[in-house]
Amino acid sequence: METLANKTTGYRRFSKPRWMPATIGDLEDMENRIRMIEKTLDQQIADLAAEVTNATTVKDSVLTLIQGIPALIAAAVAKATAAGATPAQLQAISDLQATLASNDTVMAAAVVAGTPAAS
Repeated sequence: METLANKTTGYRRFSKPRWMPATIGDLEDMENRIRMIEKTLDQQIADLAAEVTNATTVKDSVLTLIQGIPALIAAAVAKATAAGATPAQLQAISDLQATLASNDTVMAAAVVAGTPAAS
């Protein structure tokens, strides 16, 4: 019998006439190949699940940061005011806070749009 090498898997198989039935060894070889493919697929699925979890965690962290900045600025302005700063001195910061708050929705939507959806 002639041996053929399969270029994609590296497995060797024997060419047989079409009428010759598979042997137990042939069936065991097929079962082993199927098990190897299953292991590969299991690992690929696990890797993909980890990637989706990571992307979700990063997205959630970025959204928390974006949405928390205006509150941090408001707290800083309140502390500065309590320490004697005048509204005129804090006007630039107050303007920045208002701009960030108004852009919060736009930035959050951009983060969500740039994050691949879990499938």
